[in-house]
Amino acid sequence: MEENGMRSEMLAREDLPALLAEVAAEYDGRGGKPVEVLLYGGAAVALRHPFRAKAHDIDYALYNESSLFAASVEAVGKRHGFFDRWMHPV
Repeated sequence: MEENGMRSEMLAREDLPALLAEVAAEYDGRGGKPVEVLLYGGAAVALRHPFRAKAHDIDYALYNESSLFAASVEAVGKRHGFFDRWMHPV
């Protein structure tokens, strides 16, 4: 599926840890300070429970907003051809 020319298919449970690690590496590579990221919604459920194998997107919250973290999320999304809100703050 495509949304505005970008991939919008579901994110598989087994791909979520690697995507999150890629965002973390991108953020670290940009000199980001340590942050705590809270996951919500379908991605959080998929990571924790076997009855959910996929998520539409990754909903997250940071204790302290970080434009650098948001830019890291955007860079990873572009690298994979994901739609703009593939991972977004709630």
